[in-house]
Amino acid sequence: MCEDGHLCRPGEVIAFCNLGLVGQLAGRALPFSEESRDLQVALAAPVGGRLRRTEGASAGGFLDLLNFYDWAADHVVAEIETDCDPGDADRLGQLRLHLMAGRRATELAEERTGLLTGWHVRKRAWIPYGEGELGTLLSLGICEASGVILGGRSAFLDLLEAIRGPAQVVYVSDVPVVPSARILREQALRGADDNERIAEDLAGALTAGRVASPADWLYAGALLSAMQASPLTDRHWVLRADRLEISAAPHAVLVSLQAEPRVLWRHRRLGYHLCMFPHRVSDAGPAIRNWLREAFEPAPRTVDDIRADYVALVDLIRDAERGRPDAGLLILNAMSSDGYEDIQSYAGLDAPPGQLLGKVAVKQANLMLHDLARERDISIVDVDHIAAGLGGQRHLPDGVHQSGLMQAETRAEILRILRYRRVPGFEPSGFS
Repeated sequence: MCEDGHLCRPGEVIAFCNLGLVGQLAGRALPFSEESRDLQVALAAPVGGRLRRTEGASAGGFLDLLNFYDWAADHVVAEIETDCDPGDADRLGQLRLHLMAGRRATELAEERTGLLTGWHVRKRAWIPYGEGELGTLLSLGICEASGVILGGRSAFLDLLEAIRGPAQVVYVSDVPVVPSARILREQALRGADDNERIAEDLAGALTAGRVASPADWLYAGALLSAMQASPLTDRHWVLRADRLEISAAPHAVLVSLQAEPRVLWRHRRLGYHLCMFPHRVSDAGPAIRNWLREAFEPAPRTVDDIRADYVALVDLIRDAERGRPDAGLLILNAMSSDGYEDIQSYAGLDAPPGQLLGKVAVKQANLMLHDLARERDISIVDVDHIAAGLGGQRHLPDGVHQSGLMQAETRAEILRILRYRRVPGFEPSGFS
C-alpha cells in the first residue's frame, strides 16, 4: 500500500494480504463461508520510520491479489528504518494486525484490488489481540455514518488506529433499504415464512405483465437480500489471536435520525414497512417502480411515532434473547439550522410549523432525542453541535454529507461515548 521510502507513523496500515481457507466441517458451513472471498488482514506498522520495500518481494499481477499464493514465514516484504530503541525488540518486531471481512451483495460483484473493495452489503473489521470479551459496535447509519465509521479509505482504518482491542466494528450498507428503527425491528422479528411471502410477492410483480428489465432483476435481488437480512441478530465468526469464535450480540448500535423520514411505505397486503431514498428508486427498472406504486401505501409518522419506534428498538437490542441488557444505542442527531432562517413569526402559517418547515421538524426531532435519552439511557451523537462549532455550512453543506474534518470530530465523539459506556476494546490504542 506504500511506495518505497514512505515515512510511516506508528499504527499506520502499510500493507494487506488476502486469506484463503481450506477444509470442511461435516454438516456445517465453514467459518466465514459468506465472506470467504473477502477475508483480509491489514498490517499496521509497530513503529514509525522509513519504509524500504524488498526488491522482488512482489510477484505482481494476479498473484498479488488472489488468496492461494502462499508466502513463506521468513519472506521479507519490506523493512522499516527507525530510530527507536533497539532494546525494545518485542515492540519492534510485532506488526499490528487488523482482520477484515465483507459480505457481497452478490458473488458476481468481485473487486479485489484493495482493502474491502467492491460492492458489500456488510463490511466488518476487528482487532484480535487482548484478553476478555471482544467488544462490538454495529453501525446502521446512512451515508453520513459511512465516512465516519469506514474512514477516508473505506476500510475502518482511522477508527482501528484509535482503539486498542479486542474489538469489532460492523458496518451495514443502506443500499437499497434505509435502516429506519421500525424496519430494523421488523427484520429482526421476521420469520422464514414471512420472508418467503415477501419473496413470492416480489417475484410475482416481476413476472406479471411485460418482461422485467435487467435493472429490475438486479435491483430486486439487492432489495430482497436487504429485506431478508437481520443486522441486529447477526452473529459473526472472528479469528482471535489464539482461537476462533462467534462474536456475541453487539455492545453498541449506531443509528441515524436522518434514517427516520416522516413517511414510510407500508405493504398493503403483508403489512411490513420499507424505506428507500428516491434516487435509489430511480435506479430501479420499470417493474420495480410499478410494484412500489401498486403494492405500497404511504405510512405517515409523527415525532411521537418515531420516538415509539426508537423505544421498541432499545427494548429489542436489550432483550436477553436477541441482544444484551446493557447494550448502548447511539443516535446521530441532525443539523437543525442552515444559518439562513429569517422567519420572524410563525403566526401566519396554516399548519403547525413542524409540518411545513423542515428545520423546525428537525429541531423537534432533536428535542425528542433528549427526552428519549432521559427515559431509556440512549446516547446522542450531537452532530448539530459539532457542525455549529466548525462553522456549519462549510462542513455540512446539505445537512447530511460531512467534510473530512467533521467526520474526524464525529468519530472522536463516538469513541468518547463508547469509552464512557465502557464498551470493551475501545480504549485508546496509544497511537493517536
